[in-house]
Amino acid sequence: MVIGVRVDATGVVSDVWVVRSSGRTILDEVALRTVRGWRFRPGVVDDEAATTETDVSIRFQLSD
Repeated sequence: MVIGVRVDATGVVSDVWVVRSSGRTILDEVALRTVRGWRFRPGVVDDEAATTETDVSIRFQLSD
């Protein structure tokens, strides 16, 4: 699955959305909740930290 992420100039996630679903609502919800808590190195535009967007691939491995 792929999650879209907007990261503000401080590296905090300000928005997340599903770009490509896992096909399971519960897995999509877990991925969104998890990525919301991540911290990123902020993007740089004209040598200054800036709000940017990126995609993050999430791979689930289910086991018994």
